[in-house]
Amino acid sequence: MTTPQETPAAPPQLCTEPDFAALLERFVADVAPRLFALVEEADERLDARIIAWGMEFTDRAELVWVGRPIRGRFSCAERVREVFSFSHHGTLHLIWFNPAAATHRDQVA
Repeated sequence: MTTPQETPAAPPQLCTEPDFAALLERFVADVAPRLFALVEEADERLDARIIAWGMEFTDRAELVWVGRPIRGRFSCAERVREVFSFSHHGTLHLIWFNPAAATHRDQVA
């Protein structure tokens, strides 16, 4: 006579759902890429515009051009600025996103 296979018991939970959500939030904050903008300065600080947005990961930087279907992958964010500074008339700035600098607090997540 054969015996039915027993279903293994689920492992015990290590923490509550809210504690786990908080743990995941800290994990994501620790490994999140850094957001930056490539900003073109015009007429010696009279005007500026964001020409691209990027994310810097631990091993690379990814770039998306504003208003154009251009994307790129670079070794780091500083390399993005170096590469594109040769093809622009104005000065290019690499600006790291700082949520505390936002003037419209309700629009920053």
